[in-house]
Amino acid sequence: MDKADPRVRVLALQDPELPVPGLRRFADCEEGFLDAGAAGHLDIATELLERLLVDREPKVADAAAATPVLPRARMDHIFTGAGL
Repeated sequence: MDKADPRVRVLALQDPELPVPGLRRFADCEEGFLDAGAAGHLDIATELLERLLVDREPKVADAAAATPVLPRARMDHIFTGAGL
């Protein structure tokens, strides 16, 4: 996970067994594609997902909102806030 090559880090994000501490480190990266990758990971912790839902980078927040592990109540809240 500490590899400088972004391709290696992207591959790590595709690991379904990537530990949550690793996801947190990717979520704190400056590279938006790594944040977005962490947001879309199926084993993301709820508190990390909540943080990424309000990320200032739109593609990160979009990836967090699109993850299939987003709790239904939170999804409904997003839809209501958007007027849908």
